[in-house]
Amino acid sequence: MAATYVNAADLVLFFDERDIQQLVIDDSSDSTTVDVTENPRVDRALSAAEGEVIAALRKGGRYEAEQLAALSGTDLDYLKRIICEIAMVHLFRRRVTVNPDVLKFYEDIRKGHIKDLQDGNSVITGDEPAAAEAGAISNEGPTLVEWDGLNLWRERTGYFPARKYT
Repeated sequence: MAATYVNAADLVLFFDERDIQQLVIDDSSDSTTVDVTENPRVDRALSAAEGEVIAALRKGGRYEAEQLAALSGTDLDYLKRIICEIAMVHLFRRRVTVNPDVLKFYEDIRKGHIKDLQDGNSVITGDEPAAAEAGAISNEGPTLVEWDGLNLWRERTGYFPARKYT
């Protein structure tokens, strides 16, 4: 199944095509003959990465498929970058012996992206005002009269000192 939000051309925009070509060949053939945009291994890596991102977003309970499909502009570019970085992890896993330090670097990036998406630290705003105002502080709360009427343990037991209002 092909990825919905990204394609191989997006991967090439974020990463060096020569590196991708080296990661998808299985024999000692010339990597420059590999067409990244038509390579099934690239499509599979992108699809797997997109699946991880969608699963993380679902686990975080933040976005529905319709909201993601409606993304555009910088929000869509951000989603694409996350998917492409995770896809590079899958491609590097194919050739672990080539450069294990680079694989570890991308694995750390992948773990960070997935954790941020699940915890809601990466906010893809879209056109939704609630998401755009996610960091806004609200100072709304109960009034003094409402607070006194809550019948909390302090008032029920009579053990704690009386509240002092300033």
